[in-house]
Order: sequence, then C-alpha cells, then structure tokens
Amino acid sequence: MGKINGNQEGWLRQAGRLGMIVLGTLMLALAYNLFFVPCDLAPGGFTGFATVLNELTGAPIGIVSAVMNLPLFALNFRASGKRAFAASVAATLLLSLLLDTLPVYALTTDLLLASLLGGAMFGVGIGLVFYGGASTGGTDLAAQLLCRVIKGFGFGTVLFVLDFMVVLFAGIVFDLERALYAVIGLFVSSRIVDTMQEGLASAKTAYIISSKNDEIAKAVLAKLARGVTQLNGTGVYSGQDRPVLLCVVGRRQIIALKQIVAQIDPEAFVIVNDAREILGRGFTIPD
Repeated sequence: MGKINGNQEGWLRQAGRLGMIVLGTLMLALAYNLFFVPCDLAPGGFTGFATVLNELTGAPIGIVSAVMNLPLFALNFRASGKRAFAASVAATLLLSLLLDTLPVYALTTDLLLASLLGGAMFGVGIGLVFYGGASTGGTDLAAQLLCRVIKGFGFGTVLFVLDFMVVLFAGIVFDLERALYAVIGLFVSSRIVDTMQEGLASAKTAYIISSKNDEIAKAVLAKLARGVTQLNGTGVYSGQDRPVLLCVVGRRQIIALKQIVAQIDPEAFVIVNDAREILGRGFTIPD
C-alpha cells in the first residue's frame, strides 16, 4: 500500500473533525430528547432556556436555540476566525435541526437517572464538538462576550450567573425539585467536558529538593524507568544554589518514587501534584 501524502492526511484529519462534530451534536440532541425534555429538565444554556420556552409557548427548541446563538457567533466572528466560525455555525444549525426532528421519547421517568445519564451524554457531546474545533455557542459564548464589556468579573462567575438564571427560570416554570435535578445534570456535564479537555489525572508530577539529587535521579532512572530533569533553584533564606529535580511518573509509581527518595535522603523536600495531561514518550502521544 502507498504512503499517505500530506494532502490525504489533511483530508483525513478534516474528516475526523467533521465526524466528531456530527457525532457530538447527535449526542447533544439525544441527551435533550431522551432525558431532559421528557422530564422537564433545563440544565442551563440557551437550549435549556429554549426548553422552558417550549413548555410555555410551544416554540420549537431547536429554532429558538439557533435564533439566540447565531447573533452571538456574528459578534464573535473576528475573535474566532473563519474556520472556527463556519464550523460552529454548522454545528449549531445541525443541532437545531436534530432537536426539532428527532423524536422526544422518555427512556426513564426517574429524575435522578435522567439528570445523570442526560448530563453524561451531554458532556461527551460537547467534548466531541470541541475536539472537532467547533462550538454550539450558548451561555459559554455569551459569557465570553459579556466579559469583554463588563470588566472586573471573571468568565466563570459570569457563566455561573447566566446558567443559574436559566435554572431559576426553569424552577419557576416547572418546579423547584426539577430545577435542582437540572443542576445535577449541569454539574455532571461540566465535569465530563473538563475531563475530556484536560485528560484524566493519570500521572503525578514530583518536585524534589535534596542534597543527594544525583543519587535520587539515578535510582529513579534505574528502578522506575522515568526521566528526571534538574532545574536550577536558589534558596531565598540561605542564598545558596538548591537544584530541584522534576519527575513525572504514573499514578501507580508515586509510592515507589517516595520510597526511593525516603531511602536515599529522609530529609528531602518533596512536592507532588496531579498532572492532568501528559504528552510525550512514555505517556499520551498526540495524533
């Protein structure tokens, strides 16, 4: 078989991104039509707001969501760029079409199950759309635009206020209990999106300050087969040079690493943090 040239590789990447956007929007639509809409749950966002309006007026959820989103994309055109703008508009229109054409069917009437399963499906769908280089807009985009106008408020604060207002509106129209379950769905979806973007905490980063750096580094290389980097550091109080060892290991290796350090230098100073995503040899390699 012949090798794949640069143009073919580019087309394959574009096809992969398009596939992720289509699959992601399909999962978003199913999350609403199978879990949220039948149970009257509105977990934030413009689609959640459109769900409440649908209950009040019968207006199609997809059309209302698109009408609210498209002006925001237009306002954000310069910041997003042509390619991201086109992909996001296409994803939004496809989502609107799926929301209004796919049947609404309750897979469960249990509010807790609906919020958990719907939130999980929604989170995976959003993550796939992001991976495809697109966005479905909503309160995320509204919060970004508002932060440019309203100074002094962080993005997270503005986004929380917008989503809280949607959930509060839903609580008034439906009932407080359903609004609380919608918050569960919102939390689950946001956690899954964060995990998909940042990666699972599959590794640990260790900073080691010791007078026996060379011995520790050699032991880590020999016993754990992990690389070690020595950083230049200076003690502020003493004014002396204090090299710092930086080492990234798998979660299952962190105990062994601490044992190695303790055996060589019981007085060593060690800091251990989660490494959310590692790219490179021995860890995750990007496509």
